[in-house]
Amino acid sequence: MSRPRFLVTGANGFLGTHVLAALQALDLPVWALGRSAPESVPDEQWLPLEDPSDAAAMQHALEKAQPEVIVHLAGAVVGSLQELYRINAVYGATLLSAASKAVPGARIVLAGSAAEYGPVEDSALPVTEDTPHRPRDGYGITKLAQTHHALASLDRGQNLVVARLFNFVGPQMPGHLALGAFGRQVATMPPSGGVLRTGDLSTERDFLSVHAVTEVLLALSRRTDITGVLNVCSGMPTRLRALVDELVRQCPFPVEVLEDPGRSGVTSVRRHYGSAERLKGHGIEPPAFDIRAVMAEFAASVLPERLAS
Repeated sequence: MSRPRFLVTGANGFLGTHVLAALQALDLPVWALGRSAPESVPDEQWLPLEDPSDAAAMQHALEKAQPEVIVHLAGAVVGSLQELYRINAVYGATLLSAASKAVPGARIVLAGSAAEYGPVEDSALPVTEDTPHRPRDGYGITKLAQTHHALASLDRGQNLVVARLFNFVGPQMPGHLALGAFGRQVATMPPSGGVLRTGDLSTERDFLSVHAVTEVLLALSRRTDITGVLNVCSGMPTRLRALVDELVRQCPFPVEVLEDPGRSGVTSVRRHYGSAERLKGHGIEPPAFDIRAVMAEFAASVLPERLAS
């Protein structure tokens, strides 16, 4: 299987855009499954899917593409509980069921989330794959539901891994993520600068660059001997304030940070980071999180013309 056929869901999303570009840079045949076609995917390699619960349409798409590797990245972070279940749990379950019939030998990599663990006491950090799951929001609950479907499919003989992703940073970050929202604020500031309004920046998270996460996903797509759930993280907590300070440092104009601890984001968890020991035990180690390099690339993506001049 020197040039395996890939199928990517969520190829228009933040992570999907980077994974798709990486696969195409390797000159691998890639199909995209979803509601709209990515610009870089030829029409004949786009598999339209309007309803992620449509098992017949899903199976037909897989039979057409005959992928040897499926990378399932489609998901939703915000929305009604019904929508979160539809995209995060039902989509994954339907895909797994369709794959078991259309391409039973396919390698499947599913994007999980650190939100599946929920809030964890400091004494229990870093979280490992064996940490009890206690999600407290719709996103974490529905991503955990996807994981349960995946593990059931694994028991039935499908070859799959759930990559439990922690926080990743890079170009094309969406506005519902804190750094994505901060980048949008900075991008609209005049040449004289402005005020960056944030929530509580004392929270700590486990960050990786989106490129590092992409590298790990591609490595897992090749390692059919690795199954089950694996944390994909740096293993180190980083304060959100440090990332914001570096973003401000990269700006070619003065930026005042106005922090409002009362503003809340998608989650209220204050400190959360994981253990990457199981991943490292399989010989896969994400590149270290280089905050200066990562935030320089992020700043360049939101201020391309100003930083190029």
